[in-house]
Amino acid sequence: MIASLFWIADPAGTLRVAPGAGAGGQADEDAIRDVIVRRRLAWNARDAGAYGQLLTEDADIVSATGRSAEGKESILRLLAEQHAGPYRGVTITNTDVTKIKFVRADAAIADADFRLDGMKAADGSPLPPLCGVLSFVLCKREGRWLISSIRGMPNEPFPVTAAGTGCSGH
Repeated sequence: MIASLFWIADPAGTLRVAPGAGAGGQADEDAIRDVIVRRRLAWNARDAGAYGQLLTEDADIVSATGRSAEGKESILRLLAEQHAGPYRGVTITNTDVTKIKFVRADAAIADADFRLDGMKAADGSPLPPLCGVLSFVLCKREGRWLISSIRGMPNEPFPVTAAGTGCSGH
């Protein structure tokens, strides 16, 4: 995809990017934060349809479990598998965006702290919360921000043990 910028000359003849031609405005930041919130809500609701609407067709993911998937349909299959397995009964209770970096007018990287609550060990005993960072690559297509890539990076190895420290150091 080719991004284009429009240049204008100010009264002194200096070329500047035309207003609105660049990226990183508050409206784009708000839209990106909204996508990340809607992803959390869809994940918690186990709503594959709503989750899928937030992804590009060629999206990819590396989950906090270390499992990966390429393409929207593969991601949705992985989501269903993980909700039936290691994430059964688990809730994402936090995805606070900590940084947004615009690399082009239509592409951004966003980092968010995450917290998963409700995890259980193989014997059913409760585990401490799992915390870490999610890194998103988002693309603006036809005026909408969509998730192109997700990387889940837990603070501790997944799965944490009952003796783990959960969100310590986070």
